[in-house]
Amino acid sequence: MKHMSALEFEYAVIFHNTCPQSREAELILERIRKRFGLSNDRLSLLAQSSPLVVKRASEAALAKKLKDMLLELGAVAWVQQLQIGQEYSDRRGAKRRQQPDRRSAYRHTLSIPERRFGGGRRRSDIGMSSREYWRGLVV
Repeated sequence: MKHMSALEFEYAVIFHNTCPQSREAELILERIRKRFGLSNDRLSLLAQSSPLVVKRASEAALAKKLKDMLLELGAVAWVQQLQIGQEYSDRRGAKRRQQPDRRSAYRHTLSIPERRFGGGRRRSDIGMSSREYWRGLVV
């Protein structure tokens, strides 16, 4: 295994617009535009719903400072360590829209697995009068 030095890594500040169609997201983007003086073109990049690298820094302190500024404005942001020149890819991207097929799995957690094939749970479903039903319960 090759040992990598600290000089081969950089810190990426990642911004994620989690709810792009909401009023709260519009307010957050407006606060970011005012704070950093962004143009409409730059702001439209942030308005996307996918995570985006907004800054690459060689020092962790600088990246953390920018992340904290974004968090104060109400944004969702984090710092991730990347190799120099490496493109950011969302680690959850491939699995995010995948729906599990629950029908193929065995459901062993049912309390009464045969309940679909038998009668109902009411006394009238099992053909007993109330007196016969209660007599069977008394020990």
